[in-house]
Amino acid sequence: MKRFVFDTNVISEQTKPKPDVGVIDWLSDQKISNCLISVVSIAEIEQGILLLGKSKRAKTYRDWLANLEQEYFGNIIAIDREIAATWAEITSRAIHLGKTMDYSDSWIAATAIVLDAVVVTRNTTDFEGFVPVLNPWLEDLN
Repeated sequence: MKRFVFDTNVISEQTKPKPDVGVIDWLSDQKISNCLISVVSIAEIEQGILLLGKSKRAKTYRDWLANLEQEYFGNIIAIDREIAATWAEITSRAIHLGKTMDYSDSWIAATAIVLDAVVVTRNTTDFEGFVPVLNPWLEDLN
């Protein structure tokens, strides 16, 4: 069974006023046990919440994040030594290839490589050549 590491854009799609129905349906069809979130995505979401200050919107997102962390308890992946070494490998390879890799994306890619998982993202070009990717916005997933 395939396992998936979600890019932050997949996770945050759920918070949009008009989320992409195909993405939401695809997420609903997945078993939580096969779905993983890098702690890097949690940090990106937390940063976005902090940038909202003490607004009502920030509280709404903070509550949503708390629920997400409960729902994915045990499936939020911390950075360990193996992921760190893999990150060093792929970022140095990217540099040699003249490719710029976003800092967060490179950690998410390293996580997926170590866990033999597919990165689910809208931004497939950020990951291509490093890890298998799936774009639920474009692909017919049925």
